Amino acid sequence: MIEQCRHELPEATIYVYDNGSTDQTVTQALAAGVIIRYVTKRGKGHVIKQMFNDTNSDCTIIIDGDDTYDTTCLKSLRDTIASGYDMAIADRLSLDYYHTPQSFGHKVGNYYLNLLLRLLFHRDIRDTLSGCRAMSLNFIKMCQLQSSGFTIETELTLLAVTNALNIKWIPAHYRERKSGHSKINTFKDGLQIICMLLHFYVLKHYEALS
Repeated sequence: MIEQCRHELPEATIYVYDNGSTDQTVTQALAAGVIIRYVTKRGKGHVIKQMFNDTNSDCTIIIDGDDTYDTTCLKSLRDTIASGYDMAIADRLSLDYYHTPQSFGHKVGNYYLNLLLRLLFHRDIRDTLSGCRAMSLNFIKMCQLQSSGFTIETELTLLAVTNALNIKWIPAHYRERKSGHSKINTFKDGLQIICMLLHFYVLKHYEALS
């Protein structure tokens, strides 16, 4: 996957963030010659917070390391930020996501979450939980992230939405993961995501009233 990213963005500096993995992530990353950062606090949110602390790039792209995203979308993500957008998100749901062997719960949850967000925030929101997105330095430096786990993608999206920032959705192919399984729990993580959504919704309307 690292070589795929290099092929698409040869000028990019690639970092791999290890969050206590027990597979060959670190060994393969070292062999590929990328920069490795270790995050001891468990949880995807802690990893993203560390990434944000580390970067000073005009464009930062994050992508899940499970090789499920088609890296040919990376150039479009980068170019979108360069054109003035604050966030560009790889949109899996508009192409072949629903034809992959994802769990039924994940597919239904994704569909209704995006529908609910569109209804509440009146924005074109297509793939809130995408793990592949590009962000401007302006967006990254304004963030004060709270999430520690899998609510982080929802928080990133809602921070951009509630601050009226420009978001562009880039259709991206999604493929079956080659090994392992998704760590997202449909019900537990889904409930936390809904709670975060409602928090942002209430906060937005409270600020509007005051």
